[in-house]
Amino acid sequence: MQELDKPSGLQPAASGTGNTASQATSDQATSLRVSQSELPIVCPNPRMPLWSSHPKVFLELSDEGVAKCPYCGTRYQLQEAAD
Repeated sequence: MQELDKPSGLQPAASGTGNTASQATSDQATSLRVSQSELPIVCPNPRMPLWSSHPKVFLELSDEGVAKCPYCGTRYQLQEAAD
């Protein structure tokens, strides 16, 4: 399985388990941190491979600063909310 290229502004969110198998499933679901300058959040993000594309969706952040793509399961977390 090939790891997704991460855009320079998107950083993998820290995981408490350290188990990479649970972080990425067969549909390449990942967890990424985004900054205020990257809003609005759009998925698929520009660095996702073409073969894993789905319809473009704009994601709304929850009160906790988290958004999850309904198509691929990618979880986006606002950096300021993560700290």
